[in-house]
Amino acid sequence: MTGNMDRQSRLKLRLEEKCQMELARELDMLVARDDYRPELAYFLDLFRTGFSPASVARRVDRPVVNLLCLQAPLELFLACGLHPYKFSSGSLAAGQIAAPKLPALMCPMLRSVLGALESEAAADSGHPWVLPTTCD
Repeated sequence: MTGNMDRQSRLKLRLEEKCQMELARELDMLVARDDYRPELAYFLDLFRTGFSPASVARRVDRPVVNLLCLQAPLELFLACGLHPYKFSSGSLAAGQIAAPKLPALMCPMLRSVLGALESEAAADSGHPWVLPTTCD
């Protein structure tokens, strides 16, 4: 059992490292764009500190609901006093972690969410979820 726990810990650490590298790479690409404006630095810095449903809930001072994609109208969440949080935002790194356990042709968004759920912070968020039935 200890070997399995060590493996889980290593997977979680690897996921966090890969997601941080992916985030840094994406933010650097945004800064390098020809149409980048220095006024956007404030918003990019918000992303650099990292996001979680709990940190977003504290920042917006409202309950958060996790979404896989934006199939549900945002107006419904706002009318209920909830703040939508697009969970894992289709992270390629998280999807790679989950890929060995899933079918090859599975939805990339679901794959990334299932990979992100490997981390304790994601799995124990305690926030409700809105799940689409299908993208078709």
